[in-house]
Amino acid sequence: MGKLAFGVQTIDLPHSQQMEFDFRAAIAEGGIISIERAPDCDQAWLETELWQLGIGRASSQ
Repeated sequence: MGKLAFGVQTIDLPHSQQMEFDFRAAIAEGGIISIERAPDCDQAWLETELWQLGIGRASSQ
């Protein structure tokens, strides 16, 4: 997690700014509408971490 986006504005966050964050609540309340990955993202790690929080991919319909 290295960026924070508000509309079209993106802010780079330093690695030292790690904090607790309730992704499930933020997704449910519309605070998070998507998770975008950098080209060097460890996708397996990200999916495992989200799965452990009970968060999975949206089903395509």
